[in-house]
Amino acid sequence: MSTPLPLRLPRVAYDENLDIFSLQLAEHARISGPLLALDFQDVEFYTPGPLTALVSFVRHQQNAGRTLELLNLQHAPARSYLQRIDFIRHCGITLPENFRRLDPAGRFVPIRRIDASLVGQVDKVAGEVADCLFPEQAAITDYPEQTGPYDLVVYAATELINNVLQHARAEGFLLAQTYPKQGIVRLAIADAGIGIRGSFQETKPDFWDPAMNDLDAVRLALKPRVSSKLNVASAWGAGVNAGVGLSILKELAHDTDGIFSLVSHAGFFQFNHIAQHEYPSELLLSAPWLGTLCAVQVAQPKLIDHQRLLRTVKHRLRLLDDSPLFDDLFEP
Repeated sequence: MSTPLPLRLPRVAYDENLDIFSLQLAEHARISGPLLALDFQDVEFYTPGPLTALVSFVRHQQNAGRTLELLNLQHAPARSYLQRIDFIRHCGITLPENFRRLDPAGRFVPIRRIDASLVGQVDKVAGEVADCLFPEQAAITDYPEQTGPYDLVVYAATELINNVLQHARAEGFLLAQTYPKQGIVRLAIADAGIGIRGSFQETKPDFWDPAMNDLDAVRLALKPRVSSKLNVASAWGAGVNAGVGLSILKELAHDTDGIFSLVSHAGFFQFNHIAQHEYPSELLLSAPWLGTLCAVQVAQPKLIDHQRLLRTVKHRLRLLDDSPLFDDLFEP
């Protein structure tokens, strides 16, 4: 059998086409033999969703002992960016840096590895992510009407990191970035773990059904108060959430003219406020992505008061009692 040609990675990849991007990687891994090659020659611009997917994919193949070749990294148009965000370092490759590293504060959070060493430190890490993206807001957290973007990043990072620690049984990678000209904030996290259906299968909650597929599991995970860990201890000892994080993040993206994407093995869901009537929001992928990937994009001007927005979402999802909508606004 001849060795498959390298997968020539696309020039650009956005959160909007995560289904196509993750399917390309999964399909290439499926048809390749012991040697798997990725060609970076054209890579110019990737958002955090595709980038975390790619670093998680690379690390999994390396950890599995597969021979992996990353071709033309030194010639990629995005080389310096891939170095600045520590993508190349996490892939275990050393390239000379022909630039001076500047403080990423206010622009991006370099890729962070998420693993068991972070148990008990999730709040601290989420705060560091928000501090880096919005340093000017970190000093005025007593004024929630002015710190919406900061507060949302803390919330999203906390939820997504906890999901990796509680469910994946594998390492994950997080990346966050601001795009001031577009007024956009993007945050993504990917792992190469057992997936949402695998987590349900492992703990067998009341709603577990062996007949469910990955898309069924994704749909369930996006419902409030659905979690495989509601009544059991986390495998890595992390605190167990209440099964509301993904549903709330999806609704927050909805209310902030954003995009919410979730890929777990063969299950894919996306809310895209721009193309919601023409873009398929749910798919069962023909080649399963290994692990789970969640990417959130929000419009910063819509985040004036995160606490008010969060309470609105919780009220819509019936996660609050029937008291007036904004009573006790700042109670936990």
